[in-house]
Amino acid sequence: MIVDIDLNDIDKAIQTMTKLKELQQKEEKWKPKGGSYHVSCHDHVHSTIDISESATNFGSRFETREAAEEAAKVYRKFHRLYKLAEELNGDWKPDWNDDLQPKFAIAQRKGKYMCNQINIIEFIDNIYFKSEEAVEKAIKILEQEDD
Repeated sequence: MIVDIDLNDIDKAIQTMTKLKELQQKEEKWKPKGGSYHVSCHDHVHSTIDISESATNFGSRFETREAAEEAAKVYRKFHRLYKLAEELNGDWKPDWNDDLQPKFAIAQRKGKYMCNQINIIEFIDNIYFKSEEAVEKAIKILEQEDD
């Protein structure tokens, strides 16, 4: 039996398979690693074996109690900053298309809060304020709460 194979057809098939594999890899999303500890909606750390996949996907499940407790502190601080910005900013939202619009965030160095002006770079974990005065008010509130 003689089979007549066109090498161009094989090359096209290989290219198509390569493209399909690339598309499949793009569709696979990163999933966070789970663990035996999670931070509840009441910011308590719990040890558990049976917890839904949604807790892992949301990022509230950790391998150790220490990691979960540290994450709970970060979550509380982030939420507090978010609510302060919501209150102090009113309807203001940062316009990242306007490099001249000043935007302010709270930074921390050696345990001391400070105001940081940012105009053109949006950091993924920052909460932004409309003015230096708003940041100073937020810092005073945070310092009082830390005492």
